[in-house]
Amino acid sequence: MKIDAASSALQATLTVPPAMQPTTAPAPTEQSPTPPPLERATPVQESAHDQISFNITVPRQTMETIEKIGSVTDLLNTTAKNLRETGNSLQRSSDLMGEMKEQLGTIIKNFPPFPPESAERRDILMSYQAIREQINQMSVPPPPAPVYERVQHLWRELLPQGKNTVDTPQLNLNATDTQVQQADEQLTFTRAAVTQLREAIGASISK
Repeated sequence: MKIDAASSALQATLTVPPAMQPTTAPAPTEQSPTPPPLERATPVQESAHDQISFNITVPRQTMETIEKIGSVTDLLNTTAKNLRETGNSLQRSSDLMGEMKEQLGTIIKNFPPFPPESAERRDILMSYQAIREQINQMSVPPPPAPVYERVQHLWRELLPQGKNTVDTPQLNLNATDTQVQQADEQLTFTRAAVTQLREAIGASISK
């Protein structure tokens, strides 16, 4: 009995708990290859040694062609500028004549008519004369030669020889109703001539 008890105690002492017993290592599993680390590109600094200079040889004929093109461009720019100045001056003259007609219309349409000694009538005529002075002080430059040759008949009818301003009827402060009516009709005719000239200049450019 004593021997069995001692054997049982010894066996209990030598027995290792399951948690303390060594475990069998698991079989290695197949793993995906680890990707290589990303490399960050380093910007390349441009140095003076990386710069290249070279000379270009242009044939003389090519240079002459380039110079001719430049001359043609300058000519076209100058022509366009002159045409704009002519057109703007004619348009301004037409606009001022429209203002003159408005002044005369006040006298023509007034009812009963202004008496000759009316101060208001004199003020209207003075305003008419002031606008007319603006036209007389404004020069209308002729268009460039190629265009002028096509519209010279209209130009000479509107602007007398040696004069570069649009002619408009003059009225003094004692003008009669008949004279006022005639001046208004003349302005209508002159404005129509200005419009015709401007249209002819525009048409000659497109040809």
